[in-house]
Amino acid sequence: MSPPAAASRPPRPATVTIAFWLQLAVVLVLLGLAALTVAQAVHFDGQIDRAVRLVPDGASDDPR
Repeated sequence: MSPPAAASRPPRPATVTIAFWLQLAVVLVLLGLAALTVAQAVHFDGQIDRAVRLVPDGASDDPR
């Protein structure tokens, strides 16, 4: 039985390797930004809840 044909492949071009690592870096940056966005949304939601608790129940500008 002969070895697989992979041994006779030419080497991978450097541009392919660079493109792979750049794409991986972009994915990691975007995942980090998504995580940061979620963290900020949770924090902002907490701030809204805190502001609602600070305002008395009858302190609305709505005359109804």
